[in-house]
Amino acid sequence: MYKITAVILVSFTLFGCASTNRVYDNSIEIETEYILPKVEDTPHFQRLKALLEADGYTYTHYEIGAGLVVWGTLNRTNRGYGSKDEGIRRIPGGDADKSYYVSWDQYFMAFSDMHKICFDEKNIREIKRVVDQLVLETDYDYSRLFRPSGGARWVFHPDTKYLGLCDDYSDLVYEKLSGLAGVSEIYKVSSVIGNHSWNEILLDDGRVIYLDATWYDTNGYYVDPTGNYVVEHTPQYMPTMFTFDRDLFSLGGTHYDWGDAQRSPGRNASPTVNRHDANDRIVEFDFHIGAYLNGWHENLLTFGMPLQVGVKFNFANMALSLLGEAAAGLGVPSVTELYSPLLEWHYGGMGEFYFPGKKIGLGFGYGIVDSYLIQIQDFPPSQTFNTTYMRFALIFQGSSKLTLYGNLYDSGNWGIGIMWH
Repeated sequence: MYKITAVILVSFTLFGCASTNRVYDNSIEIETEYILPKVEDTPHFQRLKALLEADGYTYTHYEIGAGLVVWGTLNRTNRGYGSKDEGIRRIPGGDADKSYYVSWDQYFMAFSDMHKICFDEKNIREIKRVVDQLVLETDYDYSRLFRPSGGARWVFHPDTKYLGLCDDYSDLVYEKLSGLAGVSEIYKVSSVIGNHSWNEILLDDGRVIYLDATWYDTNGYYVDPTGNYVVEHTPQYMPTMFTFDRDLFSLGGTHYDWGDAQRSPGRNASPTVNRHDANDRIVEFDFHIGAYLNGWHENLLTFGMPLQVGVKFNFANMALSLLGEAAAGLGVPSVTELYSPLLEWHYGGMGEFYFPGKKIGLGFGYGIVDSYLIQIQDFPPSQTFNTTYMRFALIFQGSSKLTLYGNLYDSGNWGIGIMWH
């Protein structure tokens, strides 16, 4: 019961943007004659009905007025879930001065208008499908805002590909919608007063879609029995956040009513985290395989394959990886010995610390490197080396991991390299 109550209270928060294996109204079935949407077609109704049934109740009927209440029965008792009399409430950041309500009439009007437009216009239907997919793959990164006390952690759905805050959503909109048919330009709009950003989508015919992807999918979180904070993954988008109506978009004194909205062109996406496993277990297995290229002193140039295996410790939005590393490659010892290839191998350990956001890290390692000269024709034998090294690295991590490093050998010589996993 605590979970259900928490979801209802938080699911309309400002900072919600989650997804699931299904997005409601993801596409409009094309019929020969347009059929008006029903209350049951709205994501708000489906959300309330799902909460009702999750609590063991059997759905019976709904009521509408200023809000919507979905009713069910269990053991001859009745219960309603919804927002009767107070509309669909959203409380931005717990700031009472900015709290506002979207009435059921406003919600259903926005849903119905876009429902009809998507039926009539293929381009708009495709834009909405892409937006639905965007929020399907993205969760709001609460872990960047605050850390739960008592050792609790944030838990995200394993299907989540992106974690981000509002700027990340705006950038993703630019990336995902650029090049779609009918889209002329995509702008990013920001407000310092609201500490928020959103997008304007300029169509070829001059119309503008106002889109706030962060608020489009209003989700929250709940505390599970173990005390962890679980981010709700069920979509519950606000149709007022994908609309041609600028006034509707600014309900409650938000967006353009903040008064300082500044429009600028969109930019390439740079989501906070791009990954398929966003659960962030405190301790997890860490495995990387890829390619490396290094040289300068000791050996002129070597190309090979590294393998890293170890454990990763997650601390909110930072991480520490302890890795064992082994690699082997082919190279040449010097400019004068280009025709005398050698086999190089090294092994050792690496420690990697990732900053808040986990996209940039620093690494330090220690290892042993050796090589074997492959004699060809009558070239004289070349001196190879067996030495230790200390490694200093700068690491960039997204969908893949890129490491720039320098090796300081015990001879005092340096080597530099690049490694990709």
